Amino acid sequence: MIGNMESGLTRVLNETRIHIERDTAVRLTQRMRSAPHAQHAVTVLLGVDAEVQVTAAGAAVSGRVLIVPTDLHHAARCEGVAMSVLFDPERTEMRAVGGRTRRVDGKLGERLLGVAREADGALPGLAEEVRRTFRAGSPPPRDARVDAVLERLMADDTTDLHTLARSAGVSAPHLRALFERDVGISLRHYRLWRRLVTAIGRAVTSPETTTRTAAEAGFADAAHLARTSRELIGYPMTALLGRRPRR
Repeated sequence: MIGNMESGLTRVLNETRIHIERDTAVRLTQRMRSAPHAQHAVTVLLGVDAEVQVTAAGAAVSGRVLIVPTDLHHAARCEGVAMSVLFDPERTEMRAVGGRTRRVDGKLGERLLGVAREADGALPGLAEEVRRTFRAGSPPPRDARVDAVLERLMADDTTDLHTLARSAGVSAPHLRALFERDVGISLRHYRLWRRLVTAIGRAVTSPETTTRTAAEAGFADAAHLARTSRELIGYPMTALLGRRPRR
């Protein structure tokens, strides 16, 4: 889950603009330089006035519009204005987008760049245009027990493994195996991702300190939140939001 707001929210933080909805997030920044990371989201990167480069497993792909599949360990770089559009693979048809990073060229790429340039104050419109462009059809089937566990975790990510397994009618090891097979990451990794998403949503919607945001989202402390954010998004929380830390 990318966000938990049905109507969405756009927030300007210094030179960074962020929009979050229930299953989509858009980030506009003046420059992109991420650390290597693996986020549980299908990501479309747009270099508004310079190319974006994604490096994964030692190979680099460059272009003005790139699609990065979910859970790919990579780093992204752009020396100009860049936009990132993230789609929740559990809640959108974008789950079917897989494989490796690919470049979008030609008229399609130019059309998306045109929308991006016009979207300065309308990031939700950009997200919807990207979604329409890359609808991937029906995603691969998923075990109904995994769907039920996902729904439960979206409602309460503190539910322990054994409770989840009992509710699914399987053993804990079996549930772990089913979950990783159908979702693509471990249950523990997914729980961390959910908590990070919660923290980002809280940070965007309120002026809380980093320490309080971390505690409310279920992290041990602000340092734990910063490490997780860097590992899963590519930036510490404060850099992601484009503001100075408030401890």
